[in-house]
Amino acid sequence: MSARGAKRNADEPVRMATDERQLWTGVALLVVAGAVLFGGVAIGGLDALSQATGAVAVLGLAGGAVLVGTAGDGRPV
Repeated sequence: MSARGAKRNADEPVRMATDERQLWTGVALLVVAGAVLFGGVAIGGLDALSQATGAVAVLGLAGGAVLVGTAGDGRPV
């Protein structure tokens, strides 16, 4: 064993930067989709445009949850 400890993998810093970017992208997507969903419901009522916007917002919430859940090194939820 070396006195320096375990050898670092050359890909480790890149992976951490990618995980952090994925986490913050997921958080931003959750915030924006949540605002669109609840703003559309509060302002628009139940017309066809707000229903379509709500459907897209729900897909955005699901995508943001997937990005946040898979951002770390551990097992995804």
